[in-house]
Amino acid sequence: MKRLFAVVFVLLMVSISSNALAGTSTFSCTFDTYSSPEGIEDAKDFAFTILVDTITKKAVFVGNNGLTDVLYFKGLYGITFLEKLFSGTVQSTSISLETGQAVHSRHSLIGTLLVPSQYYGKCSVPSASE
Repeated sequence: MKRLFAVVFVLLMVSISSNALAGTSTFSCTFDTYSSPEGIEDAKDFAFTILVDTITKKAVFVGNNGLTDVLYFKGLYGITFLEKLFSGTVQSTSISLETGQAVHSRHSLIGTLLVPSQYYGKCSVPSASE
């Protein structure tokens, strides 16, 4: 219940237009295809949101498991978000700032078994003023 409240609170804060939130950017992402060692398949409505505070330089991943802090690296043409997992692996999301084309790569460990997957889709890209 606390996670649900936190997610709702963050999304509400992002939707409020005020000077205090002038440094917030939102990337809403949906992925329709993924690949794994078994092949290429339908991603079945895989989606998440990433919130970036451009003033504090902090970002959070908002998914079905709540909020997770992520690092981000912004360049001239794209932005990449990196999540460090407790297992010692990472998940990364790279987004084209021009087209919104996106790829989300998971390098997961289940016990000692590496379970890689990669998702392909699109994200909304905030305007330059956001």
